[in-house]
Amino acid sequence: MSVPGWYPDPGGAPGRFRFWDGRRWSAGTSAAPSGPLPAPTRSDGSHGWLIALVVLLVVTAVITVVILVAGGRPGGPGGLEDTNSATPTIPGWDERLTPTRSLTPPPAPRPTPSGTTAVPCPIAVARPATAQVPGRLVAGALSTVQPPAMRWTLYPFTELVFLSESHEVDADEDRGYADVIGVGLVFPDTGFTEVRSAAHQALACVMSDEMWNRPTLNLIVDEAVTVSGRPGWRVRTNSGRPNQPAGEYIDIVMVDLTAENGALGVFYSSVAVAYPDHVVDADAAREGLRVDG
Repeated sequence: MSVPGWYPDPGGAPGRFRFWDGRRWSAGTSAAPSGPLPAPTRSDGSHGWLIALVVLLVVTAVITVVILVAGGRPGGPGGLEDTNSATPTIPGWDERLTPTRSLTPPPAPRPTPSGTTAVPCPIAVARPATAQVPGRLVAGALSTVQPPAMRWTLYPFTELVFLSESHEVDADEDRGYADVIGVGLVFPDTGFTEVRSAAHQALACVMSDEMWNRPTLNLIVDEAVTVSGRPGWRVRTNSGRPNQPAGEYIDIVMVDLTAENGALGVFYSSVAVAYPDHVVDADAAREGLRVDG
């Protein structure tokens, strides 16, 4: 499957969708498949083309030998065997079929496998994106320093459906997970209107994502902040994850940009505690927040 897009979650979660960027599945899921199709941004390294060429030559040689040997036998098969499995290899997924998009409405609130409660997160209307400034992530009047490129890659997509625009960087960790740092804008038509309640609403949406399987809230920061003199609110939790025994820091900062953008500015980060460089980068990005204008 090579066509990027939203598809029903191959993990089998009902009513959830995962994004296929042409190379890998997104780390999290969404209840509402929408938004532009992002282009793949990961690179396999400068020697990827050479490895692919060697693999292609080996496969071609093997196929040629099989055809010659099979063709020389009386009554031998005239083609290669279809090795696709008769039974899907992943629950809810059948590689024999072409995936189709689905516009199933978001599910009602329900318990997630982690024991928390899934909440129906509002889906924002996309708005024109803010022009980016070299070395910074910018959303409206809110911006922060861009983390080191040696660890973080720009990713033109976010799974936070309540954001009208977002600018994000990702860093790989283990088992297909990725840490994220980003900024965005959320407008009043989503119901996010006041910094404190909006910070808690955003955290609830993040915690509702079943794929991450965050078993506990464990709120460790819940406080008023100011960014360039604008009022804001910060929440932080170490939610824990089965593949990260030390936990995962989720930080959300809401900043009142009513005067500048008629919206709330959002800083968000999700980093595994076991990756101290990622934690330092996320904290530096949060501390580097500023409002221009």
